[in-house]
Amino acid sequence: MVVLEVCLSERSSAQSEALHEAVKSLYRKQSYPVEGMLLDITSSAELRADVHHIRVCELGDAQPSEPQVVVHQLFNEEPAEEMTESGDGETVAFQMWELPAVEFDGLWESLLFEENVKEKLLRYVNTAMHFSELQ
Repeated sequence: MVVLEVCLSERSSAQSEALHEAVKSLYRKQSYPVEGMLLDITSSAELRADVHHIRVCELGDAQPSEPQVVVHQLFNEEPAEEMTESGDGETVAFQMWELPAVEFDGLWESLLFEENVKEKLLRYVNTAMHFSELQ
């Protein structure tokens, strides 16, 4: 399965169905997509207006299939901080970002782990979200 991650620009007003079709059409024009690559959106005026970038996130089997399009918009806000008292005054105890955050965009692809850790983590999160929806 192929997963295409579409990051909308801040002022995007794109309609979901039209956006999905435009992204799939652009993907079909790629001769050799590689996992992690950013698709060139400059040839599509429709996508240029609404999309920040499109990343090929997952390439499955060699069998051609319809790509899955996942759309999100990045938050560009300062993290919330909680302070704590220490001997030297106040220090930051933790920072909390609203996700997905601009600061972390593209970092997932750069992480290196032992075999299948990313896949196991994604399956775990997917299962947790599925169970939370059932309640």
